[in-house]
Amino acid sequence: MSRGPTDTASRAAQPTAAVADELAREIKRLRLDAGMSQRELAARVGYSRQYVSMAEWENSGLPSAELVSAIDMALCAGGELTALRAEAGSSRKRAEISTTYRSQAEATREIRGLTVNADTIDVMAIRGLGILGLNGSLLRDSIPEGARIRVLLLDPESEAVAARAESIGESVESFTAGIQLSIARIKELADTGRSVAIYTYSHVPVWRIIKIDHVLFVSAFTVNREGHAAPTHRVEPNDQGVLHSAFISTMEQALLSATRII
Repeated sequence: MSRGPTDTASRAAQPTAAVADELAREIKRLRLDAGMSQRELAARVGYSRQYVSMAEWENSGLPSAELVSAIDMALCAGGELTALRAEAGSSRKRAEISTTYRSQAEATREIRGLTVNADTIDVMAIRGLGILGLNGSLLRDSIPEGARIRVLLLDPESEAVAARAESIGESVESFTAGIQLSIARIKELADTGRSVAIYTYSHVPVWRIIKIDHVLFVSAFTVNREGHAAPTHRVEPNDQGVLHSAFISTMEQALLSATRII
């Protein structure tokens, strides 16, 4: 991949999105030049094909530095992709939304990677089955023993349960049972000596928030789509921004009015 001596300087004035899109195009171009499919490249870098697809998808934000470094090596780019990613990261000046994933599944590896060394983990969800309530769920097997865990779930006896169950085409009985199962399974974590607090709230759910130390992964509950299936945004602290602070306040205010179970 060859660039003229003024390429870096000319990109300095570009918006972050433009630099990120250039990175996506370069990854795709180099992969095609190497005669690889997305699946073949994914196998070489040790990520799923979805991650490679996201890295080549314009308007999706920046892929992680680790992924770009692995792709750079696999495509013999000589550090050019890594450097381009660093330029894009610098130009965004620590944007609050650093990455957007098409769903939680595409953020799984990153979320679990942060979880294994976390001191605090907070979750605001409806049922939480896919986050903590089932074997093999997003966080259950990754939480370190010393981490403090707070979980906010929808009150299974609240009026909001019926409205939410109807919106996703599920019976109230099944929906309620899912919340109760999740609570029981999360209590099992407390029974092993972990620092676990479970709360229930009664208002209509809007945000699904996973907070790992200071990093948030946020999605929304829509009329016909669960939070895990919606686009998931990685939101990071930024002194000049408001989103991170607003989501933290949303969770803390919900905790103040919630009922603590354990």
